[in-house]
Amino acid sequence: MRLIPTLFAMSLGFAVPAAAAPVTIDDVRDMAFAKGIVKIEEIALDHHGVWKVEGEDAGGHEIR
Repeated sequence: MRLIPTLFAMSLGFAVPAAAAPVTIDDVRDMAFAKGIVKIEEIALDHHGVWKVEGEDAGGHEIR
């Protein structure tokens, strides 16, 4: 009977997200270049904290 509260407490621990380091604009730029963007047109941080990157790849195709 003592096993159920223990398992419940352990399951709550998995629900807590891991602490992540903040991502800087330099990190975002480096990730964009790693994904194949060669020309960055716009980088923006939206109100949800999500980075948005727009640019072009080596073939001139638009990437968002």
